[in-house]
Amino acid sequence: MSYPASDAFRTAAPADTPPGAEARLEDIQGALEKAGKDLAEAADDETDAELARDAARDRLLLDPACPKCGTFDHVRVTVAQRDAWVNSQITDLESEYRHKKRARERAENRLRILERQGGIQQSIARSVTETYRGTNGRQWS
Repeated sequence: MSYPASDAFRTAAPADTPPGAEARLEDIQGALEKAGKDLAEAADDETDAELARDAARDRLLLDPACPKCGTFDHVRVTVAQRDAWVNSQITDLESEYRHKKRARERAENRLRILERQGGIQQSIARSVTETYRGTNGRQWS
């Protein structure tokens, strides 16, 4: 068994030995902990960006410069036109929110991938342990 070299999963023991398989499980556990913290941070960042965008939208809706909905001097202003004006004022905040949302989604995906890798590595570790148990710890050929 061999694994591609990865900065996240480097151990000295060969992967096809019980200590190597266990070391990789520990590597994955550490990566899972980091991924969980990264996800929590990304979720907080997303929430902060969403709240900033929504607060700006609310301020703009109450701003005297915001177009009022209705018909004034034979000029009709719709809710959609008002909302378009508000949205045009907060494009940077909307963009930031979308970037933070994508970052949180990437963090979720990373955590899911690591969880799957952990399950696979557990199976490999059990297999390696059973193989060694069957050979009384001697290398097989």
